[in-house]
Amino acid sequence: MDTFDRILLPTDFSTTARQALSFAAHLAARHDAVLHILHVRTPAEERKQPPGVDAPTTQEELAECARRAGEELGAPTAPAVDVLSLVRDTVAADSVSDAVLDYACEYEMDLIVMGTARRSGLRTLFPQSTASAVVRHSPCPVLTVLDTPDNVPGPIDQIFVPYDFSEPAAKAVRYGKALAEGYGATVTLVHVVQDLTVPMEYELNVPDVKTADVQARAEAALQEEAADRHRVLVATGHPGRRIVELAEERAADLLVLATHGRTGLRRILLGSVAEQVIRRASCPVLTVNAFPSSDQKTSEPIDNPDRSDQVSASASVSNTGSKS
Repeated sequence: MDTFDRILLPTDFSTTARQALSFAAHLAARHDAVLHILHVRTPAEERKQPPGVDAPTTQEELAECARRAGEELGAPTAPAVDVLSLVRDTVAADSVSDAVLDYACEYEMDLIVMGTARRSGLRTLFPQSTASAVVRHSPCPVLTVLDTPDNVPGPIDQIFVPYDFSEPAAKAVRYGKALAEGYGATVTLVHVVQDLTVPMEYELNVPDVKTADVQARAEAALQEEAADRHRVLVATGHPGRRIVELAEERAADLLVLATHGRTGLRRILLGSVAEQVIRRASCPVLTVNAFPSSDQKTSEPIDNPDRSDQVSASASVSNTGSKS
């Protein structure tokens, strides 16, 4: 991964989506990327429109999104740019997540940026949101942004990469390293040693393993993996919660972690650290699907100039054709 050339921002025009727009605009400017703003119309929305009317509200809202994207570039932390390349589109589909994934595959997106809301309890155990579905199945990395007032784009100095010595985690490290090189940031590999507790009713003889010994071995293994290229941090506790706590304590600007793309009962029983982190982390989270489907990416070139608009920082719009 050298850069993001095409960035997709799905939007439902909510405050959560607007929060994500700010990050998407800044990333598009920094990487000189085309920002695709996509709205998916569901059957419920289609029924609201009078017969023969081509969704004027949606088009007006998409235009407003484009204007806001231009305004976002005026923030003090934004890179100096004159023009932001935009593609605005709306599609009709039964499933928002399926439509987003189809669009990402068809137009070979390099990154999807989505807003998400903080959740806890059963809503975290059984997430049915669009963001969760996209994260699990996306063919490209997904940047999720928590909907909080103080979550705004800024310099990326500290990148945290949770690491469990697996190949998926190694893939996340590669993304973290590439981003760090581009932003001049520091990468910290984070490993959480999970506490093992066995109820007395099980009547099992659990070996007397000292937590300090386990942490010391984990840190030694992590240091070897880092090879003096990255910082390391080892802690004990519940992985999902502890990663979020450490990121907040150390003021991480970005979390990069792998997701296995598990679904159904297997995901519920094994748990998903990625989803727990996404729902709780105050900083943006970049998830990398370790095993994207081989048929999710298309090899056909992008050639659809009718869908593209160029929007300057002053939010003026003109039809110009897409940038690839």
